[in-house]
Amino acid sequence: VDPYGDDCAAYNAFPSWCGNYDDDDFFSLEMCCICGGGDSSGGTDDGGADDGGADDGGAGECVDTDNGAVDPYGDDCAAYNAFPSWCGNYDDDDFFSLEMCCVCGGGDSSGTADGGGDDGGDDCLLGDNNDDETINVQDIILVVNYIMGTGTDDLPCADMNDDGTINVQDIVAVVNIIMGISARAESATEATLVIRNNDLLIRSNGFVQGVEITLSHGNDFLINLEEEYVSESVTSKNNTKIILVTDGLNTLEKIGNTRGEYSISTYVVSDNNGNSVLTNQITEISDFMLTEAYPNPFNPTTNLSLVLSEAGYVSVKVYNIVGQEVAVLANGIYEANVNGHQLTWDASNVSSGVYIVRAESLGKVSTQKLMLLK
Repeated sequence: VDPYGDDCAAYNAFPSWCGNYDDDDFFSLEMCCICGGGDSSGGTDDGGADDGGADDGGAGECVDTDNGAVDPYGDDCAAYNAFPSWCGNYDDDDFFSLEMCCVCGGGDSSGTADGGGDDGGDDCLLGDNNDDETINVQDIILVVNYIMGTGTDDLPCADMNDDGTINVQDIVAVVNIIMGISARAESATEATLVIRNNDLLIRSNGFVQGVEITLSHGNDFLINLEEEYVSESVTSKNNTKIILVTDGLNTLEKIGNTRGEYSISTYVVSDNNGNSVLTNQITEISDFMLTEAYPNPFNPTTNLSLVLSEAGYVSVKVYNIVGQEVAVLANGIYEANVNGHQLTWDASNVSSGVYIVRAESLGKVSTQKLMLLK
């Protein structure tokens, strides 16, 4: 029934309505499409009666899949044909996505329609990797395990974009189905992975929702990943594979904190549409800084490192919130070390609270707040 109370019987009786009494809040051609009758040409259907084109249940189908229609978020029919599970899965007060699916002629509200890519001959719901007829975090876990090499099951429903490869782009598509999110921010087209001292970052010209990275490193390497919707890593010998995917509400900017030397071997960066983003990598070196303490909050010990681009006298001290010195972590001449001198504070002898660590060398100062929880 449309906003004025007219049902499919009325539209079949008066097909010339289709497209001829639109306003700012109502696009009548969508109703015609749902009913399976009428067109926008001003009443060209035979007799103004039921044309026999309505499907059972009043859920008709339009056959034009490249008609220029675009929803309020900029997604066109090609997007709906690629991701049929969008249909009815990210409605809000201003937008009913099933109408767009009907206009495009693909998809339904269950996400089972054709047009989302070849499923390899398996009758499955794209993204439903455990075949329980529900798309949820369990399906993401199966894809993560597959990519990481810890899962052996074939996943015929996991290649969401039908590119022949299961990777982080497919995880992004499943996350967006679960979260009910469409690409409402401008997607990134270019990105840069940045190794900056003990931080692994990503910079981009738009929205980045996921990364899949392999790092090569020595035995002393450690990475603490940012907490995102999906944050997983698996280490095998001297290689660590990482998958990080946001919930689609925030773009990805930081991957994690690292300790030890490493290099980036392989990477895939995905935008918020599940598309690959052209990516390169650079290394930046700060001449003097304290890296982020890990862990923080902590009990009773925490670790951090001091980056020095040149040798010199170094003072690293810890103060309480009233400015009293409580610990000395470094005091003397230190050699240059762009990877950072490792420092540890054992706070067993002080009470819980907020503390400030202050590093000074060659006229430069770097500070950081620490939280001790006992």
